[in-house]
Amino acid sequence: MIGDISVVDIDEDINACEVGYVLSKRYWGRGLMTEALQEVLSYLLKEADFNCVTADFVTDNPASGRVMAKAGMIYEATFRKAVFHKGKIKDFSSYGILKSDLQ
Repeated sequence: MIGDISVVDIDEDINACEVGYVLSKRYWGRGLMTEALQEVLSYLLKEADFNCVTADFVTDNPASGRVMAKAGMIYEATFRKAVFHKGKIKDFSSYGILKSDLQ
């Protein structure tokens, strides 16, 4: 498997969803996840009719944040010591994109 992008949560009250993704290390640095995420975001906002799509990443993986930014997502916030990841309490950042951002 090269990678995966999934809707990991849906908030029907505000018509929003959260996506998560993973990419095999041997495919890093080729722009594949950025390209795929752009297509998924377009589909979720235009075809699936979500108003907002968000994604989070642990800040010790800044490449994931760059993927979000390059795909058109906007930095929202960093939450300090807010997630337990790989045996440690870490910071995570959140990005989002609104349907209106595409217009």
